[in-house]
Amino acid sequence: MKKRSVYILLIIVAFTTKVSAQTPVAQGDTALKGTTIEVIQSYKPEIKQATKPESTPSLPPIETTHPNFIYNVPAQNLFYTYGSLPLRPLALDKDSVKNPFPSYIKAALGNLSTTYFDAGTGGLQGKNYETAFHLHSLTQKGSIQYQQSSLNDLQADGSYHTNGIVLHAGIGALYNQFYYYGYDHEKLKYNSDSLKQSFTGFKIGIDMQNEANGNSKLSYHPALSVSSYADKFNATEIGYSFDIPVHYQLDTSLQIAAIVKGNLVQLKSGNINTDNNILSIGPGLIYHKGVFNGYAYGTATMGKKGGTQFLPDIAASFGIHNNSIVFSTGWQGLLHQNTYEQLSTENPYIYNHYEVKQTYSNEIYGAINGKVGDHINYSGRISFWHYNDMPLYVNNAYDQKQFNILYDNSLDGVSLAGQIHYKVSNVFAVGFGTTIFNNSSSTTSHLWGIPGFKLKADLLVHPLKGLAITGYLNMLDGIYVPINGNLNNPDKLKAIFDLGANVEYDLINRLSVFVQINNVLNGQNQRWLGYTAYGFNIYGGIRFKF
Repeated sequence: MKKRSVYILLIIVAFTTKVSAQTPVAQGDTALKGTTIEVIQSYKPEIKQATKPESTPSLPPIETTHPNFIYNVPAQNLFYTYGSLPLRPLALDKDSVKNPFPSYIKAALGNLSTTYFDAGTGGLQGKNYETAFHLHSLTQKGSIQYQQSSLNDLQADGSYHTNGIVLHAGIGALYNQFYYYGYDHEKLKYNSDSLKQSFTGFKIGIDMQNEANGNSKLSYHPALSVSSYADKFNATEIGYSFDIPVHYQLDTSLQIAAIVKGNLVQLKSGNINTDNNILSIGPGLIYHKGVFNGYAYGTATMGKKGGTQFLPDIAASFGIHNNSIVFSTGWQGLLHQNTYEQLSTENPYIYNHYEVKQTYSNEIYGAINGKVGDHINYSGRISFWHYNDMPLYVNNAYDQKQFNILYDNSLDGVSLAGQIHYKVSNVFAVGFGTTIFNNSSSTTSHLWGIPGFKLKADLLVHPLKGLAITGYLNMLDGIYVPINGNLNNPDKLKAIFDLGANVEYDLINRLSVFVQINNVLNGQNQRWLGYTAYGFNIYGGIRFKF
């Protein structure tokens, strides 16, 4: 064995020597001896922002029951959870394409003397700027004398990007017209001019924000705005607002913040001027690590009453099962100004001269939101409320066609809110959301004009290519009113049940036809006592995209 091993070794040495002799080395060349080359690839992953799901290519159904179902109390937040795209390089995904038709014009006619016009454009944009314009108009006239309204608004805004800064400006204007028709037409006679009410509003705002990048730990977003709001009967409200939030990233998990904001409003009604101001300043912390998120703000706030109030805004949440279920809890205090614009938007039939009080609300809540599989999203929330000076709406005792503002000095209540949404791509979607509010103690016998139960449902179906069918359901109940303005003579309005649908079909890429139906069951709904809503309403028209 030893001899065989020696023979093999001699053969290998001889062969190696021969190969080396046949391969001459050029003069001046240097042979690499045992050099190891390491190739290191540096890769920084990027997350592509998840696109917002598009439930329908058409605008949502137009609300034609006036006044619009807009409620501020109690404020509820329904959470719609959408799964984000997985972490992957941008090269592995297709970038979003430019919308071939960024502008549209939509027009229609229908019963109830309905005229509808809606137009918008987002096509005026470039490498460093983008703009958007929107115009909307809806006029209707019902079967009741003076039951008619006209809603018109215009919005325009634009952004400009330069040196890591986004400069933004926006302008909004509105003109809404209503009539006071909620009185006994057989006993009382009024001329049309005394019943006609119109609201004119204008607002302009500017703001600046540094764009997110990995080099700066400081972020800021100051904003300024000026607004004007007036009615036909010599009431004018001027407002100035500013908001200066600043955030600084201490590390990957923790941010510190500082906020200074204010809203200065003056209401002039006839010869009476009323100041309605709020100023706030305070620090904050934002923490995020793993499945845990939390923030804590505390602002010293000075309002109309004078003195300083501490308004907390604290929340924490954590997720389980890869964040498919998220639990959260929080404590939030707010001071509401109850401006004339806010109150008349909710109820356009109020007097323009009222005692201005600011409402303090305090909410402690617990919530859950999540998803089941790829198609079901849900959320639930329970809140414990305390209000000081919450505005309620009471008909005047004489003709009941206008409403006085009555404040509930101290109110405690509990609300339950929940929603569930099922969606299959862009083919089918259905959702339900409900809110229940129960007051446990208050300084008034009932929450006049405030619904205790709300239900909203929506439906989307794409049965054929180019055909979209949407539907909606609005239901309100638990609305108590004092008969003839007598607080000791309460009554409960019938439940509001409003069902509607929209059908739109694309004739060609640029042109489609649509039909909108509201109050299918022709219900005699009354959101406000004496003001029966429009009955069955149908209108149709075309939409042209360009």
